[in-house]
Amino acid sequence: MKYQNESPERSQRAGRNSEREAYERRRRQTDLGEYPAREGKRPDRASAKKAKRSSPVKPVLWILLAVIFVTAFGTYQYVFSGYKPTNTVDRKNLGIDPANKNGSILQIAVFGVDSYEDKKGRSDCTMILNVDRKNRQIKVVSVLRDSYLPIEGHGKDKLTHAFAYGGAELMLRTLNENFHLALSDYIVLDYEDVARMVDAVDGLDLEITEKERKEINRICEEMVPGAETVEETGTVHLNGLQATAYARIRKIDSETMRTRRQRIVIQALIDKSVAAGPLRYPALMRQALSSMESNVSRARLFRVFFAALFSDKQIKEYVVPSDDDHPIGGSYAGFWCWRYDIDAAAGRLKDFLDQKITDEVE
Repeated sequence: MKYQNESPERSQRAGRNSEREAYERRRRQTDLGEYPAREGKRPDRASAKKAKRSSPVKPVLWILLAVIFVTAFGTYQYVFSGYKPTNTVDRKNLGIDPANKNGSILQIAVFGVDSYEDKKGRSDCTMILNVDRKNRQIKVVSVLRDSYLPIEGHGKDKLTHAFAYGGAELMLRTLNENFHLALSDYIVLDYEDVARMVDAVDGLDLEITEKERKEINRICEEMVPGAETVEETGTVHLNGLQATAYARIRKIDSETMRTRRQRIVIQALIDKSVAAGPLRYPALMRQALSSMESNVSRARLFRVFFAALFSDKQIKEYVVPSDDDHPIGGSYAGFWCWRYDIDAAAGRLKDFLDQKITDEVE
């Protein structure tokens, strides 16, 4: 009903206000999940909210998720296409020390076999890769091949012979029992594997002396007759075969210096791989995995890779025996070896792995 004295302008304003209030009421109902009654029934509040939550996700999000999944799965398949874990060790026979198990630390023994086209023979290089996820630290321990210690079933002998006697299983047992470790995973590489990995990053720039240059050429000729020679000293670019020969040098100085060269090659290989950038990571990982023999599961290898990727790239190094072990080198029992107090060396190794020893090897 309109009053006789109500002006047309006032009537129009009232109509507009009424429309605005109706609009605001509908908007609030939508925001709160409320809907007007239909056919004389008003849906309850829970049903309204459920209807709102079940609204379809934007198609672009589903497409993005599908692309991410397909890319990740394809990369995984590509990286591991040539990798097949072996089951050549019985974990019950490894002499694992349960007191030294640590879930935050990933440990893998790496054995470099003194052959060029197969993985049989002696372990020319024995290393323990220690990836500490909690402290984001990578440590590499070299155990000298000529260490004189007990080997199950063979009395006292050189560590390098354990691989020839019983492969990776006996090597793991020898390390665990003598140094109180909990190693169960291993990687075996021969000289050709290392050469291929170095070639995959287009070679390494290493500092070499004149004596090392001559020895590199001699070892290369021994492994591959007619191989390319190194003609310079100082910082020199070495291909895979030459870098492998550099890591094998021993006769011009000592076994300790050889393990140091091996760690130099590993550090340079890691640095070059990281510098290659994320786009090359899958190809580099595929090359490494297709070369080596290992019992490490795919999932564990992924954990090691990503833990190492986000760790301090400067590796901490340690050698057993250390100078503090006062090793005695010389001919004994018919061959040249290092003799030292194994239990004392095991204690110092534990201190290094537990970060009580922080100095790197010079």
